[in-house]
Amino acid sequence: MAITVAVGAPALACSTGTGRGLGAVPARWVPMGDRARSFVEVVGTVDAVSAARAFADVLVVDDDDSVRASMAAVLESAGLHVVDATDGQSAMDVLEHTRVGVLVLDLLMAPRDGVWLLERLARIPPSPPAVIVVSAFALYDRDALMARFSGLVAHALQKPVAPAVLIDRVCATLGRRSP
Repeated sequence: MAITVAVGAPALACSTGTGRGLGAVPARWVPMGDRARSFVEVVGTVDAVSAARAFADVLVVDDDDSVRASMAAVLESAGLHVVDATDGQSAMDVLEHTRVGVLVLDLLMAPRDGVWLLERLARIPPSPPAVIVVSAFALYDRDALMARFSGLVAHALQKPVAPAVLIDRVCATLGRRSP
């Protein structure tokens, strides 16, 4: 089955060609029927598997449930679409099915830590999502980490991080204004 994907202002619209849209789709997607065709530009067709790949503004990766939940809540309060993962491997699993703009990443996690994930992200062609490291930096030197993963790590923030600072850095990395 082919799905037509179209971009309109301000929403991304998808249709299976039935005029009914896709039904339940992620936030910011709207069904594209005959009435919507007048304000969208069809950008091509993709197979159903590719079209089903979701999008999130931010992937929060932290093994501490309360820290992960609080960072996600702060970012969602700024209007960002957030998904989360508990370690490096679960983040890679999320990235197989979800395109993200920015990863907010803790370093000290088990079983797969943040450095393990950064090493894998550096190998993703053509360009992996930008990373904001939020960590206590107990075992890692911040400057060495920034140098080792330059071009991948946009910011390295010391825990605890103020909510306004987190929102500001994520929005800046996404190229958006902070609310």
